[in-house]
Amino acid sequence: MSIGITVNQSASGSALPAEIARSWLLWQCKMVAGVIHGAIFTASSEEESNKWLATWPEDGDRDPMLLAIAEEVIDSREAVRHSGEQYGSGDLGTCDLIGCPLFAAKKVVGVVVLMISPRSDAQQFAVLQLLQWGSIWIEKLIEQRLTYQKEFGSFATNLISIALGQASYREAASEIVNLLVDNFDCQRVSLGLHNGVSIELIALSHVERIDPRTQMVRRIEAAMEESLDQSSAIVEPSDTSNANLITRAHQDLLAHEGFGASCTVLLAVSYTHLTLPTSDLV
Repeated sequence: MSIGITVNQSASGSALPAEIARSWLLWQCKMVAGVIHGAIFTASSEEESNKWLATWPEDGDRDPMLLAIAEEVIDSREAVRHSGEQYGSGDLGTCDLIGCPLFAAKKVVGVVVLMISPRSDAQQFAVLQLLQWGSIWIEKLIEQRLTYQKEFGSFATNLISIALGQASYREAASEIVNLLVDNFDCQRVSLGLHNGVSIELIALSHVERIDPRTQMVRRIEAAMEESLDQSSAIVEPSDTSNANLITRAHQDLLAHEGFGASCTVLLAVSYTHLTLPTSDLV
Protein backbone atom coordinates (compact mmCIF):
# COMPACT_ATOMS: atom_id res chain seq x y z
CA MET A 1 0.00 0.00 0.00
CA SER A 2 1.28 3.48 -0.81
CA ILE A 3 0.00 6.77 0.51
CA GLY A 4 0.63 10.09 -1.23
CA ILE A 5 0.17 13.50 0.33
CA THR A 6 -0.34 16.60 -1.79
CA VAL A 7 -0.60 20.05 -0.28
CA ASN A 8 -1.89 22.80 -2.56
CA GLN A 9 -1.66 26.48 -1.72
CA SER A 10 -3.18 29.33 -3.66
CA ALA A 11 -0.82 31.56 -5.60
CA SER A 12 -1.83 34.44 -3.36
CA GLY A 13 -1.92 33.47 0.29
CA SER A 14 -3.84 36.65 1.04
CA ALA A 15 -6.72 35.97 -1.40
CA LEU A 16 -10.12 37.19 -0.30
CA PRO A 17 -12.44 34.19 0.37
CA ALA A 18 -15.96 34.51 -1.00
CA GLU A 19 -17.63 33.63 2.32
CA ILE A 20 -15.78 36.44 4.10
CA ALA A 21 -16.66 38.83 1.26
CA ARG A 22 -20.38 37.95 1.48
CA SER A 23 -20.58 38.38 5.27
CA TRP A 24 -18.64 41.63 5.25
CA LEU A 25 -20.67 43.14 2.40
CA LEU A 26 -23.93 42.26 4.14
CA TRP A 27 -22.90 44.17 7.27
CA GLN A 28 -21.65 47.17 5.31
CA CYS A 29 -24.89 47.44 3.36
CA LYS A 30 -26.88 47.24 6.60
CA MET A 31 -24.82 50.06 8.14
CA VAL A 32 -25.09 52.45 5.19
CA ALA A 33 -28.49 54.01 4.52
CA GLY A 34 -29.80 54.15 0.97
CA VAL A 35 -27.73 51.36 -0.61
CA ILE A 36 -29.25 50.35 -3.95
CA HIS A 37 -26.69 47.71 -4.94
CA GLY A 38 -23.39 46.56 -3.54
CA ALA A 39 -20.69 44.21 -4.76
CA ILE A 40 -17.21 42.95 -3.94
CA PHE A 41 -14.83 42.02 -6.74
CA THR A 42 -11.60 40.07 -6.69
CA ALA A 43 -8.51 41.86 -7.95
CA SER A 44 -6.85 38.67 -9.20
CA SER A 45 -9.17 37.24 -11.84
CA GLU A 46 -8.90 38.18 -15.51
CA GLU A 47 -12.27 36.60 -16.34
CA GLU A 48 -15.04 39.18 -16.03
CA SER A 49 -17.60 36.65 -14.78
CA ASN A 50 -15.19 35.38 -12.10
CA LYS A 51 -14.48 38.80 -10.66
CA TRP A 52 -17.78 38.95 -8.76
CA LEU A 53 -17.19 37.63 -5.22
CA ALA A 54 -20.35 38.89 -3.54
CA THR A 55 -23.41 40.98 -4.32
CA TRP A 56 -26.06 42.75 -2.29
CA PRO A 57 -28.89 41.95 -2.49
CA GLU A 58 -27.61 38.41 -3.10
CA ASP A 59 -30.16 37.78 -5.84
CA GLY A 60 -29.73 41.25 -7.35
CA ASP A 61 -28.61 42.02 -10.90
CA ARG A 62 -24.92 42.31 -11.69
CA ASP A 63 -24.96 45.90 -12.83
CA PRO A 64 -22.01 46.54 -15.20
CA MET A 65 -21.63 50.02 -13.67
CA LEU A 66 -20.31 48.39 -10.48
CA LEU A 67 -17.72 46.36 -12.37
CA ALA A 68 -16.57 49.49 -14.26
CA ILE A 69 -15.97 51.29 -10.95
CA ALA A 70 -14.10 48.25 -9.59
CA GLU A 71 -11.79 48.23 -12.62
CA GLU A 72 -11.07 51.91 -12.06
CA VAL A 73 -10.18 51.26 -8.41
CA ILE A 74 -7.95 48.30 -9.30
CA ASP A 75 -6.04 50.40 -11.83
CA SER A 76 -5.50 53.33 -9.47
CA ARG A 77 -5.32 51.43 -6.14
CA GLU A 78 -7.29 54.33 -4.71
CA ALA A 79 -10.88 55.02 -3.74
CA VAL A 80 -13.21 56.37 -6.42
CA ARG A 81 -16.40 58.46 -6.15
CA HIS A 82 -18.87 59.23 -8.95
CA SER A 83 -21.89 61.48 -8.42
CA GLY A 84 -25.19 61.82 -10.25
CA GLU A 85 -24.91 58.70 -12.44
CA GLN A 86 -27.95 57.39 -14.31
CA TYR A 87 -28.91 53.76 -13.80
CA GLY A 88 -31.72 51.30 -14.43
CA SER A 89 -33.89 50.65 -17.43
CA GLY A 90 -34.10 53.83 -19.47
CA ASP A 91 -31.72 55.60 -17.07
CA LEU A 92 -34.67 56.57 -14.91
CA GLY A 93 -32.74 56.53 -11.62
CA THR A 94 -29.91 58.67 -10.29
CA CYS A 95 -27.25 57.35 -7.94
CA ASP A 96 -23.79 57.90 -6.52
CA LEU A 97 -21.09 55.23 -6.87
CA ILE A 98 -18.32 54.68 -4.33
CA GLY A 99 -15.49 52.19 -4.81
CA CYS A 100 -12.87 51.31 -2.23
CA PRO A 101 -9.85 48.97 -2.47
CA LEU A 102 -9.51 46.17 0.09
CA PHE A 103 -5.95 45.43 1.17
CA ALA A 104 -4.24 42.43 2.77
CA ALA A 105 -0.48 42.21 3.23
CA LYS A 106 -0.23 45.55 1.37
CA LYS A 107 -1.83 44.01 -1.73
CA VAL A 108 -5.20 44.85 -3.26
CA VAL A 109 -7.18 41.62 -2.77
CA GLY A 110 -10.57 43.02 -3.67
CA VAL A 111 -12.74 46.05 -4.31
CA VAL A 112 -16.03 46.98 -2.71
CA VAL A 113 -18.43 49.14 -4.73
CA LEU A 114 -21.66 50.64 -3.43
CA MET A 115 -24.40 52.18 -5.53
CA ILE A 116 -26.20 54.57 -3.18
CA SER A 117 -28.90 57.23 -3.32
CA PRO A 118 -27.56 60.70 -4.16
CA ARG A 119 -26.02 62.69 -1.29
CA SER A 120 -23.61 65.52 -0.57
CA ASP A 121 -19.81 65.28 -0.84
CA ALA A 122 -19.54 65.20 2.96
CA GLN A 123 -21.99 62.31 3.17
CA GLN A 124 -20.17 60.44 0.40
CA PHE A 125 -16.91 60.89 2.27
CA ALA A 126 -18.52 59.52 5.46
CA VAL A 127 -19.59 56.38 3.56
CA LEU A 128 -16.11 56.00 2.13
CA GLN A 129 -14.56 56.31 5.59
CA LEU A 130 -16.90 53.60 6.87
CA LEU A 131 -15.77 51.26 4.08
CA GLN A 132 -12.11 52.04 4.75
CA TRP A 133 -12.46 51.34 8.46
CA GLY A 134 -14.33 48.14 7.65
CA SER A 135 -11.56 47.03 5.32
CA ILE A 136 -9.29 46.67 8.37
CA TRP A 137 -11.68 43.97 9.56
CA ILE A 138 -11.31 42.21 6.18
CA GLU A 139 -7.52 42.13 6.54
CA LYS A 140 -7.73 40.74 10.09
CA LEU A 141 -10.15 38.01 9.00
CA ILE A 142 -7.80 36.97 6.19
CA GLU A 143 -4.85 36.91 8.60
CA GLN A 144 -6.80 34.72 11.05
CA ARG A 145 -7.80 32.36 8.26
CA LEU A 146 -4.20 31.98 7.09
CA THR A 147 -3.03 31.34 10.66
CA TYR A 148 -5.69 28.64 11.09
CA GLN A 149 -4.80 27.01 7.78
CA LYS A 150 -1.12 26.89 8.71
CA GLU A 151 -1.86 25.42 12.14
CA PHE A 152 -4.27 22.85 10.71
CA GLY A 153 -1.85 21.90 7.94
CA SER A 154 0.93 21.41 10.49
CA PHE A 155 -1.35 19.31 12.71
CA ALA A 156 -2.55 17.15 9.80
CA THR A 157 1.01 16.54 8.60
CA ASN A 158 2.10 15.62 12.13
CA LEU A 159 -0.88 13.28 12.51
CA ILE A 160 -0.09 11.44 9.27
CA SER A 161 3.61 11.26 10.10
CA ILE A 162 2.93 9.70 13.49
CA ALA A 163 0.42 7.22 12.06
CA LEU A 164 2.78 6.07 9.30
CA GLY A 165 5.56 5.58 11.81
CA GLN A 166 3.73 2.83 13.70
CA ALA A 167 4.34 -0.88 13.25
CA SER A 168 0.66 -1.86 12.88
CA TYR A 169 -2.67 -0.26 12.01
CA ARG A 170 -3.88 -0.75 15.59
CA GLU A 171 -0.91 1.13 16.98
CA ALA A 172 -1.46 3.84 14.35
CA ALA A 173 -5.14 4.09 15.33
CA SER A 174 -4.19 4.40 19.00
CA GLU A 175 -1.76 7.24 18.29
CA ILE A 176 -4.34 9.02 16.14
CA VAL A 177 -7.12 9.00 18.78
CA ASN A 178 -4.66 10.10 21.48
CA LEU A 179 -3.51 13.03 19.37
CA LEU A 180 -7.09 14.03 18.53
CA VAL A 181 -8.32 13.90 22.12
CA ASP A 182 -5.39 15.99 23.34
CA ASN A 183 -5.53 18.64 20.60
CA PHE A 184 -9.30 19.15 20.39
CA ASP A 185 -10.11 19.09 24.10
CA CYS A 186 -12.34 16.01 23.83
CA GLN A 187 -13.11 13.74 26.75
CA ARG A 188 -12.73 10.66 24.59
CA VAL A 189 -12.01 9.75 20.97
CA SER A 190 -12.57 6.26 19.60
CA LEU A 191 -12.05 4.64 16.21
CA GLY A 192 -13.69 1.54 14.80
CA LEU A 193 -13.38 -0.52 11.62
CA HIS A 194 -16.24 -1.89 9.58
CA ASN A 195 -15.42 -5.46 8.55
CA GLY A 196 -18.42 -6.00 6.29
CA VAL A 197 -20.66 -7.44 9.02
CA SER A 198 -20.25 -5.26 12.09
CA ILE A 199 -18.00 -2.61 13.56
CA GLU A 200 -15.05 -3.43 15.78
CA LEU A 201 -13.71 -0.78 18.11
CA ILE A 202 -9.92 -0.84 17.63
CA ALA A 203 -8.75 2.28 19.44
CA LEU A 204 -9.89 4.25 22.49
CA SER A 205 -7.98 7.33 23.56
CA HIS A 206 -5.44 6.66 26.31
CA VAL A 207 -6.67 3.09 26.80
CA GLU A 208 -4.15 0.32 26.09
CA ARG A 209 -6.49 -2.68 26.15
CA ILE A 210 -10.09 -2.68 24.92
CA ASP A 211 -12.45 -5.26 26.39
CA PRO A 212 -15.16 -5.87 23.74
CA ARG A 213 -17.46 -7.39 26.37
CA THR A 214 -17.98 -4.15 28.29
CA GLN A 215 -21.19 -2.16 27.91
CA MET A 216 -19.23 1.01 27.12
CA VAL A 217 -17.57 -0.58 24.09
CA ARG A 218 -20.88 -2.02 22.87
CA ARG A 219 -22.57 1.36 23.16
CA ILE A 220 -19.78 3.06 21.19
CA GLU A 221 -19.97 0.42 18.46
CA ALA A 222 -23.78 0.74 18.36
CA ALA A 223 -23.46 4.51 17.85
CA MET A 224 -20.96 3.92 15.04
CA GLU A 225 -23.27 1.38 13.39
CA GLU A 226 -26.17 3.84 13.69
CA SER A 227 -24.14 6.39 11.75
CA LEU A 228 -22.99 3.81 9.19
CA ASP A 229 -26.51 2.43 8.61
CA GLN A 230 -27.69 5.94 7.68
CA SER A 231 -24.52 6.83 5.74
CA SER A 232 -24.29 10.09 7.63
CA ALA A 233 -22.35 11.84 10.36
CA ILE A 234 -24.39 12.19 13.54
CA VAL A 235 -24.15 14.89 16.19
CA GLU A 236 -26.01 14.46 19.47
CA PRO A 237 -27.61 16.53 20.98
CA SER A 238 -29.26 16.99 17.61
CA ASP A 239 -28.52 19.99 15.45
CA THR A 240 -30.30 20.94 12.23
CA SER A 241 -28.28 18.39 10.24
CA ASN A 242 -29.79 15.58 12.37
CA ALA A 243 -33.39 16.48 11.54
CA ASN A 244 -34.20 13.25 9.64
CA LEU A 245 -31.74 10.90 11.36
CA ILE A 246 -32.28 8.23 14.01
CA THR A 247 -30.02 8.94 17.00
CA ARG A 248 -31.23 6.50 19.68
CA ALA A 249 -27.84 4.78 20.04
CA HIS A 250 -26.11 8.13 20.48
CA GLN A 251 -28.67 9.19 23.07
CA ASP A 252 -28.11 5.93 24.93
CA LEU A 253 -24.34 6.46 24.82
CA LEU A 254 -24.64 9.93 26.32
CA ALA A 255 -27.12 8.84 28.96
CA HIS A 256 -24.84 6.09 30.29
CA GLU A 257 -21.42 7.71 29.82
CA GLY A 258 -22.30 11.16 31.11
CA PHE A 259 -20.80 13.18 28.25
CA GLY A 260 -22.32 16.41 27.03
CA ALA A 261 -22.17 15.66 23.30
CA SER A 262 -21.14 13.00 20.82
CA CYS A 263 -20.17 13.16 17.15
CA THR A 264 -19.69 10.18 14.86
CA VAL A 265 -17.99 10.72 11.49
CA LEU A 266 -17.68 8.22 8.64
CA LEU A 267 -14.31 7.90 6.93
CA ALA A 268 -14.42 6.08 3.58
CA VAL A 269 -11.27 4.36 2.31
CA SER A 270 -11.04 2.66 -1.08
CA TYR A 271 -8.51 -0.16 -1.62
CA THR A 272 -9.03 -3.45 -3.50
CA HIS A 273 -12.26 -3.65 -1.52
CA LEU A 274 -14.23 -1.02 0.36
CA THR A 275 -13.95 -0.55 4.10
CA LEU A 276 -15.65 2.11 6.16
CA PRO A 277 -13.75 3.08 9.28
CA THR A 278 -15.73 5.25 11.67
CA SER A 279 -14.76 7.39 14.59
CA ASP A 280 -16.81 8.35 17.62
CA LEU A 281 -15.61 11.75 18.84
CA VAL A 282 -16.82 12.47 22.36
